[in-house]
Amino acid sequence: MKKKSENTLGQNIFRLRKAMHMTQETLAAQLNVSTQAVSKWETGQAIPDTLLLPIIAATLDTSVDMLIGFVPNYAGLSPYEQRYRTDGFYWGIKPNALAQEVLKLTYPTRPMKLLEIGCGEGRDAVFFARNGFEVTALDVTEAGL
Repeated sequence: MKKKSENTLGQNIFRLRKAMHMTQETLAAQLNVSTQAVSKWETGQAIPDTLLLPIIAATLDTSVDMLIGFVPNYAGLSPYEQRYRTDGFYWGIKPNALAQEVLKLTYPTRPMKLLEIGCGEGRDAVFFARNGFEVTALDVTEAGL
Protein backbone atom coordinates (compact mmCIF):
# COMPACT_ATOMS: atom_id res chain seq x y z
CA MET A 1 0.00 0.00 0.00
CA LYS A 2 1.28 3.47 -0.88
CA LYS A 3 1.83 6.15 1.67
CA LYS A 4 -0.70 8.95 1.49
CA SER A 5 2.00 11.43 0.39
CA GLU A 6 2.77 9.19 -2.62
CA ASN A 7 -0.87 9.00 -3.72
CA THR A 8 -0.79 11.85 -6.24
CA LEU A 9 -3.33 10.20 -8.53
CA GLY A 10 -5.79 9.59 -5.71
CA GLN A 11 -5.30 13.07 -4.28
CA ASN A 12 -5.92 14.59 -7.70
CA ILE A 13 -9.07 12.54 -8.25
CA PHE A 14 -10.32 13.66 -4.82
CA ARG A 15 -9.43 17.33 -5.39
CA LEU A 16 -10.91 17.51 -8.90
CA ARG A 17 -14.04 15.62 -7.88
CA LYS A 18 -14.61 18.03 -4.98
CA ALA A 19 -13.96 21.05 -7.21
CA MET A 20 -16.75 19.82 -9.48
CA HIS A 21 -19.08 19.38 -6.46
CA MET A 22 -19.30 15.69 -7.28
CA THR A 23 -19.80 12.86 -4.80
CA GLN A 24 -17.96 9.56 -4.98
CA GLU A 25 -21.25 7.97 -5.93
CA THR A 26 -21.78 10.35 -8.85
CA LEU A 27 -18.25 9.84 -10.15
CA ALA A 28 -18.55 6.07 -9.76
CA ALA A 29 -21.84 6.05 -11.70
CA GLN A 30 -20.33 8.11 -14.54
CA LEU A 31 -17.33 5.78 -14.75
CA ASN A 32 -19.41 2.61 -14.34
CA VAL A 33 -17.39 1.49 -11.30
CA SER A 34 -18.29 0.98 -7.67
CA THR A 35 -18.24 3.76 -5.08
CA GLN A 36 -15.77 1.60 -3.16
CA ALA A 37 -13.39 1.69 -6.13
CA VAL A 38 -13.40 5.50 -6.16
CA SER A 39 -12.87 5.54 -2.40
CA LYS A 40 -9.90 3.15 -2.69
CA TRP A 41 -8.34 5.29 -5.45
CA GLU A 42 -8.64 8.42 -3.33
CA THR A 43 -7.15 6.78 -0.24
CA GLY A 44 -4.33 5.08 -2.13
CA GLN A 45 -5.51 1.55 -1.42
CA ALA A 46 -5.87 0.89 -5.16
CA ILE A 47 -5.33 2.60 -8.49
CA PRO A 48 -7.68 2.72 -11.47
CA ASP A 49 -7.12 0.55 -14.52
CA THR A 50 -4.84 2.29 -17.00
CA LEU A 51 -7.48 2.21 -19.72
CA LEU A 52 -9.84 4.07 -17.41
CA LEU A 53 -7.48 7.03 -16.93
CA PRO A 54 -8.56 8.96 -20.07
CA ILE A 55 -12.22 8.53 -19.11
CA ILE A 56 -11.56 9.69 -15.53
CA ALA A 57 -9.59 12.66 -16.85
CA ALA A 58 -12.37 13.63 -19.27
CA THR A 59 -15.01 13.27 -16.57
CA LEU A 60 -12.99 15.49 -14.23
CA ASP A 61 -12.24 17.98 -17.03
CA THR A 62 -8.46 17.53 -17.00
CA SER A 63 -5.72 15.70 -18.91
CA VAL A 64 -4.24 12.33 -18.02
CA ASP A 65 -0.89 14.04 -17.44
CA MET A 66 -2.41 16.43 -14.92
CA LEU A 67 -4.44 13.64 -13.34
CA ILE A 68 -1.38 11.50 -12.61
CA GLY A 69 0.66 14.52 -11.53
CA PHE A 70 3.12 14.54 -14.43
CA VAL A 71 5.06 17.79 -14.62
CA PRO A 72 7.63 17.87 -17.42
CA ASN A 73 11.12 19.02 -16.51
CA TYR A 74 11.74 22.24 -18.41
CA ALA A 75 14.57 23.35 -16.15
CA GLY A 76 17.28 22.98 -18.77
CA LEU A 77 17.60 25.44 -21.63
CA SER A 78 17.54 24.11 -25.15
CA PRO A 79 20.50 24.98 -27.37
CA TYR A 80 18.29 27.50 -29.17
CA GLU A 81 17.33 29.24 -25.94
CA GLN A 82 20.98 29.43 -24.95
CA ARG A 83 21.85 31.04 -28.30
CA TYR A 84 19.13 33.65 -28.09
CA ARG A 85 19.90 34.73 -24.54
CA THR A 86 23.13 36.34 -25.65
CA ASP A 87 23.42 40.05 -26.41
CA GLY A 88 22.81 41.11 -29.99
CA PHE A 89 21.35 39.01 -32.77
CA TYR A 90 22.70 35.49 -32.97
CA TRP A 91 21.94 35.15 -36.70
CA GLY A 92 22.57 38.81 -37.51
CA ILE A 93 20.11 41.17 -39.17
CA LYS A 94 20.95 40.58 -42.84
CA PRO A 95 18.51 38.16 -44.52
CA ASN A 96 20.02 34.91 -45.73
CA ALA A 97 20.79 34.33 -49.41
CA LEU A 98 17.84 31.99 -49.89
CA ALA A 99 15.41 34.68 -48.74
CA GLN A 100 16.91 37.09 -51.25
CA GLU A 101 16.58 34.48 -54.04
CA VAL A 102 12.93 33.86 -53.15
CA LEU A 103 12.27 37.59 -53.40
CA LYS A 104 13.88 37.72 -56.85
CA LEU A 105 11.71 34.83 -58.06
CA THR A 106 8.44 35.87 -56.43
CA TYR A 107 8.20 39.59 -55.90
CA PRO A 108 4.67 40.23 -54.60
CA THR A 109 2.63 42.24 -57.10
CA ARG A 110 -0.38 41.57 -54.88
CA PRO A 111 -0.43 40.75 -51.18
CA MET A 112 1.18 37.32 -50.75
CA LYS A 113 1.16 35.37 -47.54
CA LEU A 114 4.32 33.75 -46.25
CA LEU A 115 4.75 31.36 -43.32
CA GLU A 116 8.21 31.09 -41.83
CA ILE A 117 8.65 28.15 -39.50
CA GLY A 118 11.73 28.24 -37.29
CA CYS A 119 12.22 31.98 -37.75
CA GLY A 120 14.64 32.43 -34.86
CA GLU A 121 14.98 36.15 -34.30
CA GLY A 122 12.97 36.86 -37.43
CA ARG A 123 15.54 38.41 -39.75
CA ASP A 124 14.01 36.79 -42.85
CA ALA A 125 10.44 37.42 -41.68
CA VAL A 126 11.21 41.12 -41.29
CA PHE A 127 12.91 41.15 -44.70
CA PHE A 128 9.84 39.64 -46.40
CA ALA A 129 7.44 41.93 -44.52
CA ARG A 130 9.41 44.99 -45.62
CA ASN A 131 9.11 43.75 -49.18
CA GLY A 132 5.33 43.48 -49.28
CA PHE A 133 4.62 39.99 -47.95
CA GLU A 134 2.08 39.27 -45.22
CA VAL A 135 4.30 37.24 -42.88
CA THR A 136 3.48 34.84 -40.09
CA ALA A 137 6.58 33.60 -38.30
CA LEU A 138 7.03 31.13 -35.49
CA ASP A 139 9.79 29.45 -33.58
CA VAL A 140 10.03 26.71 -30.95
CA THR A 141 11.68 28.96 -28.41
CA GLU A 142 10.20 32.14 -26.99
CA ALA A 143 13.66 33.58 -26.38
CA GLY A 144 14.31 33.76 -30.13
CA LEU A 145 11.16 35.69 -30.82
